[in-house]
Amino acid sequence: MSLIKRLEVDSLDWPAPCLLVDMRGVETLRNFVEQFKLGEQAARRLPHLLRIASLVPADRVTLTSQTAAQRAGMQLLVFTSEPEAIAWVSGRNAAGGAAPPRR
Repeated sequence: MSLIKRLEVDSLDWPAPCLLVDMRGVETLRNFVEQFKLGEQAARRLPHLLRIASLVPADRVTLTSQTAAQRAGMQLLVFTSEPEAIAWVSGRNAAGGAAPPRR
């Protein structure tokens, strides 16, 4: 969460109001509560960003952070494909996002 607090300030001066977060190497966000808080904090602290793409491994897709952020009004989508995430966050592709996990 400290990264989101830092991005809250740093991103105000970015020329493009968008962010791609590569979560493929993150091993610590495992449970529902942590993922929910991440989406909630992104929406609360980064409302000036138009789009946030979260890139995750296919076997870790839960869409929890995406759902929490979107409920709070944030355009955050989870992706498993780096090219699709880049295209969406840069505005070259209006659709996209990861498929819901199979249950």
